[in-house]
Amino acid sequence: MASTPALAGRVAPAVVLLGAIAFGWSHIGAPLYYDEAWTLVNFARQPVSRIVTDYSAPNNHIAHSLLLHVWSWVIGDPVLVRPDTAILRIPALVMYSLGVLAFFAAARRLIQDDPLSAAAATAVFACHPQVLPFASALRGYGPSVCLFAVLLALVAHQDRVSRLIFAEALAVLVFLIHYTVPSNVWFTLPFAVAALAFGRFRPGLEGGSSFRATLVAFAVAGVSTVLAYLPVYEQMKPYAGPARPLGEALRDAPGRLVEHLQRLSEGVGLASSSAVTLLLAAAGI
Repeated sequence: MASTPALAGRVAPAVVLLGAIAFGWSHIGAPLYYDEAWTLVNFARQPVSRIVTDYSAPNNHIAHSLLLHVWSWVIGDPVLVRPDTAILRIPALVMYSLGVLAFFAAARRLIQDDPLSAAAATAVFACHPQVLPFASALRGYGPSVCLFAVLLALVAHQDRVSRLIFAEALAVLVFLIHYTVPSNVWFTLPFAVAALAFGRFRPGLEGGSSFRATLVAFAVAGVSTVLAYLPVYEQMKPYAGPARPLGEALRDAPGRLVEHLQRLSEGVGLASSSAVTLLLAAAGI
């Protein structure tokens, strides 16, 4: 029979995690706001062929629109004539819950001797004001947070899987993150640095270091992302701004780099950059 301290050590983290997840699910009945309704009507309810070729507005977070489209068929309302808001939010909340568990798996791996502290860190992440509002949102940001948390867990546990599995999982996750929201490409860069750092300084994968596996995975994800967005490339140009001469672009590069670094302190970037800081600290570099 387990001792009282040992039992408390298992129960307390579980209570903290369940509380954090339940807090997210408490938003299941929230009414649709404008961007959610726009995405549903103009993208998620459309045929798949249109979802993957229509980028007339950035509201089309393509991978997420496909998820909503599939979910609409599962609930028996493929054209979303009378959508039940609570039912529509279930996939987002499921992904939020998986993201919370994935973050805990990473924290538990990095804080090995204190599961309660790992659970507390996870609760802070789950209830963060830049994470919680997206828990039930019918937009691509919530799934992005989930995918980033799974990516963090994969990097933290990379020494427990084979190099092939690690590379394949890394490539798929990074591609899905990019295909959900294009600007997420900037937020995956810190994870690339962290994964490369782990592979360089803490090799332990079955079959050797993960350094080359990480490079290959990100290369595959990058090429896949470019190919996936080719059908909407022309429509995306207005959102990228007008093309500029190479010399002008190079002169502006430092300022744009600072701008992108500032963006890393907002929204999804806050979670990713903070997570990478934790990873690098754990790696001892």
